Amino acid sequence: MLAAVDHVRLEERGAKVVRDDEPPSHRRFCSEDPVGNRPEFLEPIRTRAG
Repeated sequence: MLAAVDHVRLEERGAKVVRDDEPPSHRRFCSEDPVGNRPEFLEPIRTRAG
């Protein structure tokens, strides 16, 4: 599972990060690696009920 701060670590290393608020029940962002791949990261937001 990805940590909520992974986008910060990518940005600190000079990677472009694009955040997306859809779906609202998840943290979602994508980045680009040096060879042009575009990995997407998606993590459910945990609630007290779930």
